[in-house]
Amino acid sequence: MNTQEIGGTRAFRSAIDPPRTSKASSRRIWVRAFDLDDPTDTPKTFAEVISRLETQDPPHPYADHVKCAFNRMCDVFGKAPGQVPTDPVDLRKLIADAVPAAVPKMTSGRWTRIRSLVTTHLRKSGIEVEPGRDVGGHGTEWSALLEGVPKPIQLGLSRFASYCTRNGIKPANVTEATFNQFETCLRERSLKEKHEAVFRNAVRRWNDAVGTVAGWPQATIPLQRHARYFSQPWTDFPVSYVADVEAFLTSSAEEDIWAEDYKARSAPSTISLRRRQLLVLSSLLVRSGFPIEDLTSLSVLIMPENAFAALKVQEDRKGLCRSLEQLVWLLSLIADDWVKNSDHAAELRKRAKRISKKLSKRIGMSERNLARLRQFDVPANMAALLNLPYKVFAEARASEGGNAGDPRRLMLAFAVEMLLFAALRGGNLTALELDRHFVVTGRGRCQVRHLHIAADEMKGPDDLEMAMPSDTSALMDEYLNLYWPRLAPTGSAYLFPNRFGQKRAKSHFAQAISAFVREETGLIMHVHLFRHFAVKLYLAANPGDMETPRQFLRHRSDKVTRSHYTESQSSIAQARYHQTLAEARSNLRLGF
Repeated sequence: MNTQEIGGTRAFRSAIDPPRTSKASSRRIWVRAFDLDDPTDTPKTFAEVISRLETQDPPHPYADHVKCAFNRMCDVFGKAPGQVPTDPVDLRKLIADAVPAAVPKMTSGRWTRIRSLVTTHLRKSGIEVEPGRDVGGHGTEWSALLEGVPKPIQLGLSRFASYCTRNGIKPANVTEATFNQFETCLRERSLKEKHEAVFRNAVRRWNDAVGTVAGWPQATIPLQRHARYFSQPWTDFPVSYVADVEAFLTSSAEEDIWAEDYKARSAPSTISLRRRQLLVLSSLLVRSGFPIEDLTSLSVLIMPENAFAALKVQEDRKGLCRSLEQLVWLLSLIADDWVKNSDHAAELRKRAKRISKKLSKRIGMSERNLARLRQFDVPANMAALLNLPYKVFAEARASEGGNAGDPRRLMLAFAVEMLLFAALRGGNLTALELDRHFVVTGRGRCQVRHLHIAADEMKGPDDLEMAMPSDTSALMDEYLNLYWPRLAPTGSAYLFPNRFGQKRAKSHFAQAISAFVREETGLIMHVHLFRHFAVKLYLAANPGDMETPRQFLRHRSDKVTRSHYTESQSSIAQARYHQTLAEARSNLRLGF
């Protein structure tokens, strides 16, 4: 058969046979074609969406897939379909609080597919939902503009470029009003929890490009300061007031055992916290309308009318919370120990006790942390987190020469191991230094590595002294020998250095660890949750023993430990009772 005959045969087959499509592409086709009878009559709940799918005539062959996606999302929320709204703002809050891993066999990939199906079908149902990722791509002019620019600008403006493409807005026509419309769209239609961060990052990247990228439209977009950053710099306040604040803080750092009004020296971390709290209180007072030039000393701040004005502004911002209680106690401390005004101190303590009484009904972990701990009721999730560091190191060993692993990934894996082993706070984790915090004793098989952190670096009053298990110590040796030198080629004193060999920023490192755990396991974790996880793990094996977690977490009093982990104790007690109930029923049924 010659070339011409082969070509003719192929043309004939293509004419009589439908083109072959992949499973993914065929699913995209039916999702796009799946429209309701009246898109203007939008459903208000997931139950209405499912009901319309079941009553559609003729039924679509893939309707079961969509209904399954809506039902599985309801399972993750722990709600019935009739309780889940279709409004994007309400749905966004549910998704933000959801812990998919708490549902058995709900992998991160499956959750992503469920979200995609639900979002797509909500749009087909007439619900205006901003797409998380625009598969249609950018317009020609936007693609040409973003081509070749630095990666941060590309990523930061990708969603904005998609929005402009869908709305027919060209780069040359972008104005402040365009970004305001984009912000409104994200706020009212997006399912992304941090939609405001997306908008602010887009504005920053646009302004960066205005000054650095040739041919970029020269329209600078103003960006207001974030509402949560309201504190004024110390330089804005009168010199006498700043001097009084520093004198108070300095006195807190000193200890005179011969003084009649002796008081124990405060830890450096406590002094740093009080400085920040005083800046917040001072800024709140100014925000309440008090003239900043009249704030000349701490005696002015602790006057009840001024203190309550500042605290009322904070309550309007954040509601009744622990931080508000701490600010009132700090003011009473200043009034009592520094200003020496017992009447003002008594009035402030009265208000502090009133707030404490109100908050005493909310003792324990937050509802969000409790929900995130429930994901470890699934044994597979527990195993995934406990084995994560060793799995990552094993994969690195299996690569060529055992030295080809990503050093940053191995660093994060060992950081997870340190959190599992010692349940450190974020500040202590990032500040770990090889020569100062690790001590090796013994030789050969009797060699033991100890973790030692002095009391002045800890939140509590005691030093941390802990012998590392042999497995953790061996993992640390492997990390230091193979991967640590590649993180900071110039050398560093820190266990987890940045690329310049300096200490990593606590917040950024904590975010990196959370993202790493979620990417590797699908679990939602933050650094402080490892402390709660440690108690949950121990109490599951040793019910009723609260003293060991208290000592391990270095709480001064068992009151703190019990107030935070009563939920775990109650769950264990309930499980024991239910087991007893089942056994009693089983024994009684033997007579039937």
